[in-house]
Amino acid sequence: MKQRERRIIRLNEVFREYQAAQVAVRMLAAELRRDPSFLNAFNLQAADFKRLKTNTEATYLVRMQAEFEGGLRSIWVSTIRDTYPPMSVLLQSLSARRSIPVQVTENADRARKFRNAIVHEDSGRAGAVSMQDAARWLALYFSYMPANW
Repeated sequence: MKQRERRIIRLNEVFREYQAAQVAVRMLAAELRRDPSFLNAFNLQAADFKRLKTNTEATYLVRMQAEFEGGLRSIWVSTIRDTYPPMSVLLQSLSARRSIPVQVTENADRARKFRNAIVHEDSGRAGAVSMQDAARWLALYFSYMPANW
């Protein structure tokens, strides 16, 4: 399997794992409606579930961005030079080298900025990006990368 294809599959796997987590959250919510003390057996409380429900998408957005960044850094080191530029520079440089359309680059950068806002607890710095959009945008960006590196 070519490296580009493998990286796109990994992004898709993170998205599917997120979807499975969403199903699990819905199932746990249903169980807690039936038995509000259900989590006690696991030494957990309703507040733990509330945080899970609130943070699931953000957690997976960070994971997806980590997969994306790891792939781009692998391309950079293997095909350009053994340096560690900031992610914004990496995106712009690879976009220029691979002639990636501006909108594709801007969408990937929106996902990057939203990830940064999540990690740095500054949601006012970037517009929200859904998990579905991030998965689609980052996979599309990767589709412009060389098949192997």
